[in-house]
Amino acid sequence: MGPAIAGAVTELLGWRWVFIGLAILVVVSAAAPVRLLGRLAPVPVEAPRSPTGRVGAAGVVAVGAGLLQYAASGWDLVHLAFAAAGIAALVPSVTRLFPEGTLRAARGLPTMVLLRGISSGIYFTLESFVPLLLINQRHVSVTLAGISFTGATLSWAFAAWLQGHPWSAVPRHRLVFTGSAVIVGSALIATVSVIGTVPPLLASVALIVAGFGMGLVLPSLTVLTLDHSRPEDQGRYSAALQAAQGLGSVVVIGAAGALFNAGTRLGLPGNTVYGAVFAAVVVISIPACLLALRTRVVGHADTTAPAG
Repeated sequence: MGPAIAGAVTELLGWRWVFIGLAILVVVSAAAPVRLLGRLAPVPVEAPRSPTGRVGAAGVVAVGAGLLQYAASGWDLVHLAFAAAGIAALVPSVTRLFPEGTLRAARGLPTMVLLRGISSGIYFTLESFVPLLLINQRHVSVTLAGISFTGATLSWAFAAWLQGHPWSAVPRHRLVFTGSAVIVGSALIATVSVIGTVPPLLASVALIVAGFGMGLVLPSLTVLTLDHSRPEDQGRYSAALQAAQGLGSVVVIGAAGALFNAGTRLGLPGNTVYGAVFAAVVVISIPACLLALRTRVVGHADTTAPAG
């Protein structure tokens, strides 16, 4: 119910009160674990292995991602220069954070990490632009647009429960492919939803369907990654998944934002601009679905352990 409540607060009090309320909730929610952790006795641990430059690479990646994010806010030579600088910072650095072969989608772990980034980018792009479409183009209230987030959250949780319980016997790579195919469908629904004669509710359906797909994809990718990693490398590859998720979101949302800004500056109709953004998401989601086939490692037993 959080998104719906946030929408109501925005309409009644203003958007700043949403963030003020979140800050208060963070402080209150942090108090309990801090007290509990203070009661625990310290546990001796071995000294961690040297990060061998990964910390520095992570810093460069963060800077590059920030440059790309800023570049997406405009469409001129200055913003293009920021985009070029961001790409120049990212490309040589991500190879130190991700498994070898990630950028060329090598079968197994590299593809799992890459797909985590692409899938997250697709979903969070839809999560960014569907509410914009509903509010600015279809003139739906902020509160009703917020309910779309609630629906997506519930469908994500339901799919995560399905893959961890009733569907726990289904091989993980099949769940990844199924979820990726569902995400393709959600992008197609979003593209159709820009048509003025189509009910605005269809855009909300797109986001809810995308949430279901993510609920299948992300937990299954996590299980596959841990299953294909040596115990001493599980932390490293889990971190790679998280880094890919953040970076993928920045890159895809940034590209979609640049496309949106370009269409707006050209004076194209709103439906056309949103349609172009969602069509681009479709173009990205189809090869991502095909990549899901490369998460299966030949000769490795199918993973069916529950997750979630």
